[in-house]
Amino acid sequence: MKKLIITTSIALLLGSTSLHSAMAFDDINNAQGQTIQELQQQGVLSGMDGNHFAPEKDLSYAQAVTMLVNAFDLNLDAIRFIKMPVPTDMYKNAKDNAWYADALVNSYYNDVKLPQDVHPGAAITREEFAGLLMKTLESKGNFPMIKLEPVTIKDTNQLKPELQGAVQRMLHYQIAKLNVDGTFHPQSAITRWDAAQWLANSLKLMEQKGTTNTDPTS
Repeated sequence: MKKLIITTSIALLLGSTSLHSAMAFDDINNAQGQTIQELQQQGVLSGMDGNHFAPEKDLSYAQAVTMLVNAFDLNLDAIRFIKMPVPTDMYKNAKDNAWYADALVNSYYNDVKLPQDVHPGAAITREEFAGLLMKTLESKGNFPMIKLEPVTIKDTNQLKPELQGAVQRMLHYQIAKLNVDGTFHPQSAITRWDAAQWLANSLKLMEQKGTTNTDPTS
């Protein structure tokens, strides 16, 4: 089956590969530029428009799954359908003709699923994005099961029990870090910049695993 093309009408994907292209966003700083540039070049993410990346804006569920689909090449190539699915088959509040439609379908059939009553434009929390990211990373990267020495998270009581393992593994792999006070703020919305950093670190980790098969903490 021909791979579905993920379209993002709210996010203009820039084609230039120069540093100037990455810095064409008026609202990112030099420290953010390289990460955003690299993810742009890989076709993983783009701006809210040609001039703005909105790094401190909350990431939506739709933007989150689109990033994961693009980053990890989640597709329907190995699946045959009698009737091609549409987002409203899985999510009652989605729209079948929306810019995120293909991403919702591709992610769902790659076992990266959102709540059935999700509003795609709503903000996704830090713990929710961590759960989706780790599920995708570990599935695509064939990561082995590991026994962890739990990291002390000051606000661990705010973590959903089913997501604690994903957050612990993400901290172990140094995909994310705790705040200086030892908190994670799991139920706060994740910003577009934090999501970009976590995703970039995940892709680098998967590349490292593929080339060296070593643990970054060893």
